Amino acid sequence: MWHALGDSAGLRFRRRLVAAVLFGAAVLICTAATPQKRKPQPPTPDQFLLGRRTFFDIGPPFEFYEIFSVHSAANGSTLVERIQVTPPGDVCTQPATVEVAAGSISESIADLLGGTNPCSIPEKDLRRELKRCKRCLVFSGADVVMQAKCGGESRRIRMDILDRDMFDPHPVTPEHTSWTIGLLGRLDRVLGSTIMDRPAFTLAEASQPPLMPQPSPLLEDLEKGALDTLFERGSQTPSELFR
Repeated sequence: MWHALGDSAGLRFRRRLVAAVLFGAAVLICTAATPQKRKPQPPTPDQFLLGRRTFFDIGPPFEFYEIFSVHSAANGSTLVERIQVTPPGDVCTQPATVEVAAGSISESIADLLGGTNPCSIPEKDLRRELKRCKRCLVFSGADVVMQAKCGGESRRIRMDILDRDMFDPHPVTPEHTSWTIGLLGRLDRVLGSTIMDRPAFTLAEASQPPLMPQPSPLLEDLEKGALDTLFERGSQTPSELFR
């Protein structure tokens, strides 16, 4: 074949063939090296709900329900409202109570979240942290659910805070669970009067029925049962206790 083409023509043909092969190889290498387009992450939410059920092995009551409503204000600060629902201890002397508190934080929600976007936390990381202690004996702790709008869709993020996370001096708490504890701690410091500050045993005066808290949209949602789904593992629901 080379002789039929002649020496010069054969040389040109071989050069073109080699160039074509090299060009094809370069195209394959560049295609493989081109990074795949990543799905854009949704922005940090400007409002969210947090449900926390704290439980203890001493009581009654043995569990406490809290709902936090956090949203941005027009001036760039953050508004926080909290409802604490406490089941009855002794039904004659310690009825169920509902307490409402509100406050504001000068920083934005992004600053409050500590630079972590809850919408970008991978589900596999959440599942791994929830499975970290499947056979452990847990006597106290907290079930936490965050609900936020992520890319136009509602997302729920669940975290389990164990007694070792709360009381052990060296708990080795996983990353996202530790972040949740820090966020709740900042909200507690703003509003005060936390569940952990209460004495283990209290007696209420039977002659003093609990006062009805001031109405608010969050309290209306509580009464209607719209917030009950934040507490899937509670023995009661906040709306039942409110009624």
